[in-house]
Amino acid sequence: RNNILRFFALNVIPFFDTFQLYLQVKIHVLRQQFLLKRNGRYAILVVKFIIQLNLEMNFLNTKQNLHTHTTYADGKDTPQELVLEAIKRGFQGIGFSEHSYMEFSNYPYQMTVEDTAFYKKEIQELKEKYRGKIDVFCGMEFEFFSSIPTDGFDYLIGSVHYLKIKDKILGFDRDLKATVSYINENFQGNGMKFAEKYFETVALLPTRGNFDIIGHFDLLTKNN
Repeated sequence: RNNILRFFALNVIPFFDTFQLYLQVKIHVLRQQFLLKRNGRYAILVVKFIIQLNLEMNFLNTKQNLHTHTTYADGKDTPQELVLEAIKRGFQGIGFSEHSYMEFSNYPYQMTVEDTAFYKKEIQELKEKYRGKIDVFCGMEFEFFSSIPTDGFDYLIGSVHYLKIKDKILGFDRDLKATVSYINENFQGNGMKFAEKYFETVALLPTRGNFDIIGHFDLLTKNN
C-alpha cells in the first residue's frame, strides 16, 4: 500500500491529465470485464462498452463547472453573477458547491447552518429563473469530518482539507509557510508520511457519504 501511495504522489499526480487518466482507467476496467466473458457474449458486451463510453464522453464534453464557490463562502462573486457569466461564456450548466459547516473549525469562509438554508433557497430560485438558458445545480462540498446533513442537494463533492492528528482535527490547506510548519509539527518533517495520511483519509470518503465527485484529490500538491 505504501509503495502505491508513494508512486501515486511522486509520479502520477504532478503530471496526469484528468480526462486522459479517467478514460484510460475506464477503458482498462471495461476491457478486463470484456476478457472475462465467454460463450458468445462478446458482441453484447462490445455494444454495452460503446454505449457506456459514449454516454460518459458526452457528459465529459458538456461545458459546465460543478465546483463553484460564491460569496456564501470563499468566492468573490454572488451566485447570480456567476450564472450570468456562465451563460455569457456559453456554459450548458453550472453547479454551486459551497463548503459544508465545520463545527470543529474557525475557518471564516464556511456556511453556518442558517446560511445553508438561505443558500439552498437562492440556488433554487436561480434554477427556476434561468431555466431553458442554463442548468443550475445546488451542490455542497462536504468536508470529511463535517456532520451536517447532506440531504436536499443535487450532488455532493467529498473533500479533505483537514486531517485527524491524534485527538485533533487540523487543517492543512494553507500557504507554503504554514504547510511546511504543519508537516514539521505533525509528521516530523516527513512529507511522504503527510501524503500517506492524506490519501488514506481520501480513500475513506465513501464511509462518510454517497459522494458524486471527489474534490481536488491532488490538493496536497498545491505547495510542492
